[in-house]
Amino acid sequence: MAITPGTTWARGPLVSHERVDDIIFEDGTALQGKFIAVLTLRDGKIVDFIDFEFQSGD
Repeated sequence: MAITPGTTWARGPLVSHERVDDIIFEDGTALQGKFIAVLTLRDGKIVDFIDFEFQSGD
């Protein structure tokens, strides 16, 4: 599995982070997904986290 980081955006306690996950299975098949994580920070620690799979309009 390889994770390619994308754009990170922060404003106050809210942070969003984009990434692409590439998974290659033992049989050679591959799977790719693009995700956007949204985090809320308090005192430098993550207190809320949610991960969304990004779907293009294709």
